[in-house]
Amino acid sequence: MDLLGKEVTFAFVDLPQTRYEELEFEFARNKNSSSMLFNKTVLIKGTIDGLPFEFWHDFDEDVEIDFEDDNNDIIITENNNDITINFDLTGILNGIDFSTAQDANGDGLIEISPNDDDGNRSVANQIKDRMKDYIDLLDD
Repeated sequence: MDLLGKEVTFAFVDLPQTRYEELEFEFARNKNSSSMLFNKTVLIKGTIDGLPFEFWHDFDEDVEIDFEDDNNDIIITENNNDITINFDLTGILNGIDFSTAQDANGDGLIEISPNDDDGNRSVANQIKDRMKDYIDLLDD
């Protein structure tokens, strides 16, 4: 996925034509053993001060977005069937102190995960908590 692009499509779902008062979906670990996301919920790759980093986590989270105002319901018709959910990655990562992230095992990759290969578990948990907070905001 190109996270620098304006839009990333990561799932296609066929929905019956009707009015939806809420959306529910789940963040869960990938079960495909041939996928680079196997046993991971999220994977983000990039650089920190020029060094490559990889963040992944394996949290599970149920998300429900309830449209209490009937004017905000989603109506799927024959000609209107796209739903976009915007995850602002910059907003999620703002406030995370990456200056403490390190390549403690010296393999050239800053690993940020709950496995703590590089001693960055606290940074991984900060990112996970920010993601969960952001998911909760989707319902507001």
